[in-house]
This record gives sequence, structure tokens and C-alpha cells, in this order.
Amino acid sequence: MSFSEKEILAKIELARQNYAQKKFNEAISLYEELSGLLKDDSNNLPVIQIELGWSYYSNQDYPKAISFLQKALTSEGLNTQQVFDCTRLIGFSEELQGRRKKAIQYLNKALDIEVPENVKRFTYFELGKIFFLDGQIIEAENHLERADELFSEEEKDYRLALAYYQGFTNYFLKKYKEAGRHFDYIINNASDHKTKAGGYFGLAHLYYHRKEYSVVIDLCENIFRLDE
Repeated sequence: MSFSEKEILAKIELARQNYAQKKFNEAISLYEELSGLLKDDSNNLPVIQIELGWSYYSNQDYPKAISFLQKALTSEGLNTQQVFDCTRLIGFSEELQGRRKKAIQYLNKALDIEVPENVKRFTYFELGKIFFLDGQIIEAENHLERADELFSEEEKDYRLALAYYQGFTNYFLKKYKEAGRHFDYIINNASDHKTKAGGYFGLAHLYYHRKEYSVVIDLCENIFRLDE
């Protein structure tokens, strides 16, 4: 069964609407259909493959996300931004599957692509987290500091998450004053109890290091009240 250009554009619009409404299964179904319809269209197929990659990623099906993003990357018609987005999203997908070595490879590759530095802020952040989890604290600090320079004050959730990792990175590097500043930022700016508890958790480490155990006990009791 063939479809007119108008019908195909309507399917694309509906797929995008479903994605925006977080109806990922419905979006995927439409994009898969479009992928078949446009299989011989070398100009438009890569765009559908990218949007399929995003849809599978948002639906937490990371292997399929990687598969479609890698197919899109074989196209010579992608612009620099599209190449960057595909590469970093593959890195994120690898990280979420626990394959941190592969994630580092793709995320570093994304950082080498010539897009504005501000666009790279999530990539710096994810790399900082991975290096932190791998115990590469100096590398973590470098990437987290770069992300800190790029995130705006309006991106509050990311700044709070960033402060948590920066706080513990500073703690392990024995930069206790800086660590305390990051944990205080979380406590003073978090709008939910669970996030605020993370700030107190960081402070508990600092006071334990100082051997102020009565303060540690008070902090831990506060943490339990905020986040059982």
C-alpha cells in the first residue's frame, strides 16, 4: 500500500506528537512504519532513524536505540548537530547498560565534534559521572567543572545533581571547604526532601571526617526523616 507525501507528513507529525506526550510505544509504532515506507529515501530515512533512536531511548530500550542511531550515522547527509546527537545518545545508552568503557569512547568522540560548547554540557556531565563511578576522580573533577560552567541557573535539577557529584569529588580530593559549599547549595536549593537529603548525606561525611560524631548523628537522623 502506497502513501502520498501528505499522508507521510501527517504520520510524522502524529509520531512527534506522541513522543512529546510521552506515548513512546505509539511513537515507535509510527516511526517503524515510516522507516519501512522511506527505506529507499536516503535523504529522509536517517531523520526517521534518529527519531526512532530517541523514541527507543526514552522507552528505555537501549539496544534498539543504539541500532537505529548507528544506522543513521552511516548517512553522509547528516549535519554536524545530528552527528553529535547520535554519538552522545549512543554513549548515554551504553552507560545505562553498564558498559561504561564504550560510553566513554562515544562521549569523548561527541566532545570532539564541532558544535557549540554549550551544547556539550550534558556530555561533560555524563562523562564526569562515569569517571567518578570508576574512581577516576581527577578526570571526574575536570569534566564536572566544565559542565558547571555551561549549565544555566534555570537548569536547576541538573545543577543540583551536578553539585552532588562535585561535592563528593571535592571530598575525595580533600577539598573539604569546596565540598561543603556544594552540599550547602543542595540543601538551600532543593525543592524535594529526597534531593535535600543528599546534601545532608554529603555533610555527614564531612563532619565524620572532622570527628564531630554528635553532629553526624543529628545529620543522619535528619536524613532518615527526609528520605526513609
